[in-house]
Amino acid sequence: MHAVFPLFYAGNLEYYSKLLQHQSVIDVGEYFQKQTYRNRCVIATANGLQTLTIPIVREHKKTPINEVKISYAEKWQQIHWRALTSAYKNSPYFEFYEHHFETLYQHPPETLVAFTKTIFTKIQLILKQDNTISFSENFIENVEIDFRNAFTKSNETKPTSSYQQVFADRFGFQSNLSIFDLIFNCGPNSAQYLKF
Repeated sequence: MHAVFPLFYAGNLEYYSKLLQHQSVIDVGEYFQKQTYRNRCVIATANGLQTLTIPIVREHKKTPINEVKISYAEKWQQIHWRALTSAYKNSPYFEFYEHHFETLYQHPPETLVAFTKTIFTKIQLILKQDNTISFSENFIENVEIDFRNAFTKSNETKPTSSYQQVFADRFGFQSNLSIFDLIFNCGPNSAQYLKF
């Protein structure tokens, strides 16, 4: 039985944990929903939690996510990469994985799906995930297990076990952050952690 997921920008740990538990299909034909993780992620910084948001161009309210274009009115990609570098340069594994992502921020593509799919693919390689994940270009109807609206701030459940984080001495353990946080802090142990 397949579970249907949205495509997130470096999704949170709960998202990746659920992906590991199912044969998953990522629906990139669904309508874009604002104020979701489809174009944002949350990282831990020296000043606390920071939300990184990819600005988009919305031509009308109901736009399929695979047609949503990224706005380059501001230099968001430089802001995001600087924030990631500042937050994680002292983490144990940043230097091992930064090359996987840095070039993506230097030459991001025109559409949100192209960028987030590339990030997703890099993360899958780092996690060495062997479960089958496919992409559907068309909206999927009549779904038995539907996670497209499951990962919102109002309904997320927090992972219970902690791991080493760069700023834990200041803020304590920050739970359910972007997968970036786990990868840069736990490296090759990240996939094992996601089995919570």
